[in-house]
Amino acid sequence: MYEKVRVVRADRWRSYVLLKVEWEGGGPKPGQFFMVRLSHFHIPRPFSVFDFQEGLLHFLILKKGKITGLLHALEPGDTLYLLGPLGNSFPLEEDPVLVAGGVGISPLHFYKRLYGGTLLWGVKSFLEAPPWIKADRIASEDGSLGVKGTVLQLLEGDERLIYACGPRAMLSALKDRVKKARILVSMEEVMGCGLGLCYGCSIKTKEGFKRICREGPIFNLEELECLR
Repeated sequence: MYEKVRVVRADRWRSYVLLKVEWEGGGPKPGQFFMVRLSHFHIPRPFSVFDFQEGLLHFLILKKGKITGLLHALEPGDTLYLLGPLGNSFPLEEDPVLVAGGVGISPLHFYKRLYGGTLLWGVKSFLEAPPWIKADRIASEDGSLGVKGTVLQLLEGDERLIYACGPRAMLSALKDRVKKARILVSMEEVMGCGLGLCYGCSIKTKEGFKRICREGPIFNLEELECLR
């Protein structure tokens, strides 16, 4: 059942907004997500938890379309409807390398704050990197921030455990480039229900089709057939 919640704070930077909303339900784990809807008349969208502190859920949202545009415009006092936390989470391990692409930083930022690890972040340019998001190392495709190139160029080659989230092209490249590490990835997908009922977020794995919202969103990269 969706819970009605109140927006407490909205920090904006260019096309990004960091929404902080009150939450009295169970605390999420890094990698879990919520289905978010503006009203009972709007289609819900899944968003990974960027942080959870002092009873406030944080969601990092990039304005790309109608729904994210409406979310970007929210002000303190406005209301939302949330369903969650949903899905599985990144297991607690010692000092993983956290590889994030774009807004895929959300679950990894949450993990880093709670448990540590080395956070690597890749963006297209400094225009896509809100200054209040901190990473250990940053790469930008145009060289305007950190190292010029993609986030994969920040890898040193001796990683044994990697947690990753980002565009599928990034995850596919990670699969091709890193052979020795154990890699767990958070898969992103548009979802209809978030409960596994509609099968709209199914992806192909070595064990058949699995639903991102129910069996995921965290998967072992080696089991995914949808990344080539």
